[in-house]
Amino acid sequence: MTSTIDGDRNPTETTRFFTHNPPRERQQAPMSPTTRYLCGAAYRSERFADGVIAELIDEGHRAVVPTIGYDLEPILRHCYHARHLWLLQNALVSAILLVGFFAATWSTVLLAGIAFLANLLSPPAERADRSTAYLVLGGLALAVMPMRVVDGVAA
Repeated sequence: MTSTIDGDRNPTETTRFFTHNPPRERQQAPMSPTTRYLCGAAYRSERFADGVIAELIDEGHRAVVPTIGYDLEPILRHCYHARHLWLLQNALVSAILLVGFFAATWSTVLLAGIAFLANLLSPPAERADRSTAYLVLGGLALAVMPMRVVDGVAA
């Protein structure tokens, strides 16, 4: 955005109020330990990766503070890569459960119900980072299980 300033200056002279820095080349130097740990945290905690993306990318009207001691660009790249891997993992698990539900309904429902109960019995710290999709599928399996038993008794 450019603007002319009246007064002492020549009206044809323009002053830039806001400029972007030229794009940086990829860093060839080794990453700092803090950057490496934060890159690894993106794969460990889905909540961390989603939080980083939400704070830095999704909020369009917020400025990003300069980082001192770590590099933000590789951390963001790893957060996006981790999100992509979780999407693939959830799609694969959903496809396997869908095929299993049509091929062996009772076994799939029983297995999903056992996984749901095991998730409920796990410590809260471990359960906090798990996807809610697993909880919904497990709850659905527990809801379908009594109907399946009633169908088996009636037949």
